[in-house]
Amino acid sequence: MKKILLLCLSVLCTLSTFAQTDTAGEVLDFTGNTDYYIQFGRADAGNQGIIQDQGENVDLRTKKALETTDSQLWSVTIRDGKHVFTNKLGREIGHNGSLYQATAVNTGVIFDIVVSNNTDYPESFELQRDGETNHVNQNGGGGFNRTLGEWVPDDQGNPLKFIKESDAQDPDIGVVGGLDPASTSILPDLDTYYYIQFTPGKGVLEGKDDGSLLSTAYANDDDDDQQWKITGTAGNYTITSKAGNILEYDGFANYTASPGGTATFGLVENAPNWEIQRTGATGAMNQSGGSGFGKTIAEWVLGDVNNVLEFVLPMDMVYAPKISDGIVADNYYRIKFLSSNNFIQDMGDGELARTQALDDENDAQLWKVTGSESDMILVSKNGLTLEYDEDLQRYISTSVPTPTPLGLKVSQNATFFAGWEIQRVGEPNGYGINQFGGGANAELGEWGIGDPNNPLIFTQDSSIPIVADTDGDALDITGSTYYFLQFGRDDGAGNQGVIEDQGEDVDLLTKKAIEASDAQLWSITLRDEKHVFTNKLGREIGHNGALYQATAANAGVIFDIFATANPLYPESYELQRNGETNHINQNGGGGFERTLGEWVANDPGNPLKFIKESDGADPIIGIVGGFGSVSTNNLAYKESIEVYPNPFNDAFTLSFSNSSGSLAIVNVYSVSGKLVKSETLTITNNSITADGRSLSNGFYIVEVKTIEGRASFKIQKQ
Repeated sequence: MKKILLLCLSVLCTLSTFAQTDTAGEVLDFTGNTDYYIQFGRADAGNQGIIQDQGENVDLRTKKALETTDSQLWSVTIRDGKHVFTNKLGREIGHNGSLYQATAVNTGVIFDIVVSNNTDYPESFELQRDGETNHVNQNGGGGFNRTLGEWVPDDQGNPLKFIKESDAQDPDIGVVGGLDPASTSILPDLDTYYYIQFTPGKGVLEGKDDGSLLSTAYANDDDDDQQWKITGTAGNYTITSKAGNILEYDGFANYTASPGGTATFGLVENAPNWEIQRTGATGAMNQSGGSGFGKTIAEWVLGDVNNVLEFVLPMDMVYAPKISDGIVADNYYRIKFLSSNNFIQDMGDGELARTQALDDENDAQLWKVTGSESDMILVSKNGLTLEYDEDLQRYISTSVPTPTPLGLKVSQNATFFAGWEIQRVGEPNGYGINQFGGGANAELGEWGIGDPNNPLIFTQDSSIPIVADTDGDALDITGSTYYFLQFGRDDGAGNQGVIEDQGEDVDLLTKKAIEASDAQLWSITLRDEKHVFTNKLGREIGHNGALYQATAANAGVIFDIFATANPLYPESYELQRNGETNHINQNGGGGFERTLGEWVANDPGNPLKFIKESDGADPIIGIVGGFGSVSTNNLAYKESIEVYPNPFNDAFTLSFSNSSGSLAIVNVYSVSGKLVKSETLTITNNSITADGRSLSNGFYIVEVKTIEGRASFKIQKQ
């Protein structure tokens, strides 16, 4: 009897331990009547993402939580004794064999909800797909815009919490970081020409006055049949092409365009985009038979994924190359890979084609397109054809070609979505042209569609930007001009750091910009045909094998400067150390007190701008956020402070040569920039002692602030 009683107690305890609860402590509602935000614990610069539906059969991503957004709110039901997650759009969480996606109702996967044993995220849960041992995980770390895969139980990227929609704004149990207003759609301006581009498939609306049906097409520069303006009043708009043709409904579920069109339309919000609904119709304009190019335009029910479109100004459109037909003048393009900013170049007859840095005088980097977008041949201005060599499994350039027909595909990469991928016609594995390894001098092979080393754009000579400062002037590489180097990514609070020297052979940090600060002002010269950065103290940007530091003159590293392909940071640049494929990156996110390491090209932590010292205070082209006080960061002040012992065991002391203040704020950061300890101490006999017993062994950045200034030091606990 005692054994039975003990067994019952044991089972009861187990059930109570594994009760699945929301942040309010209430057991999850498995009837489907309650909607939850599902928020991960692991963050990036304080950003904790929630799971969001991006469209049917499209990868789920972590996003900033938004108010009353149906794609972010999930209910929980039971199927086959396990849990199913369905959002307010009616889609379930599914899996495509690699990543999690949103799928149609009754096609999702089922989960166990298990308590996380990761002690960094108490009172959290993890999702385990039926039949799997690994758990749902944020790919690549925490934060926003992460796809969801699977990794070992209790990994940092697994733990999550369930937050009732009604609790989301609660400061204690609501969404961490709060809710932003729901996305809104911005109305296009009247009497302004736009490309009307469907978001799935990226085809633009094209209408010709030849009796043909309206259809989607590749965007072509200056094509009057593809640019449209809206006139009239809301609910009764007329949509007219630049060629003078008006959208018309043929009465048989299809659309045409002609000068005598009489149909009128309304715009239906599908945030942040739109649907176009004919006046009096119940459905909306739709790409028939799925998304893509060459799709005729009909009507289907409101809300269908193939209805959704956006209005894109000609200056913002990513164009397909114009086809050279041998009748009109040939159109030559440079073909630039977005992940490396390098260009396809023919290296000679019979040689492997490779990627190379921009050479605006080299005809081997200029290519014309013959055929059609779905069956094209690439020929360099030197007359050599790009051909796939089956034996080498590489692309070569040759004067005696067996032409390799190529098809232009919309980029499937989430980072470089505003570009193209090129796929050999008939290629059996779903692979596209790929720069193997990325970077300069890469061979061209093939790899899976969507790989970050596939996406590219076609750009003509006039559209290749020079490296310029914020005033639009080409960079001075003679060393006569000094620049602030300010990163674009902030910390979520608007703080954008500039690169600052912390002392010779000490790690560089991002800091608040200070007017006339020698440690923050860098000139640019050339060494071995690459760029060297030297500040007004005479030190160069160097690298210690792990992090960037300030080094003595002539001891620094050399860089290439590339225009970033990250669309969030236009007119910005990235620095690539000689011989590396990755680029300078703010460790741990944006903001201040970040060390500098390296990460993949076009990561949000890479882009920066060059701001001339004379432009620093300009409200338009100067330092974003303005200058701080000179007294807040003074190298002489730093040199007046001694830190000891270093390394330390339990405590360390900061000794001031002569302090007139009474208080000091001491902040301790990890080398990735995370604040791990902060305290305010009283200065006694020109010194303070900070308690370091709570710190793990390793390196830290300690920052001290007094009324006299601010200084940072690298310390080690052992």
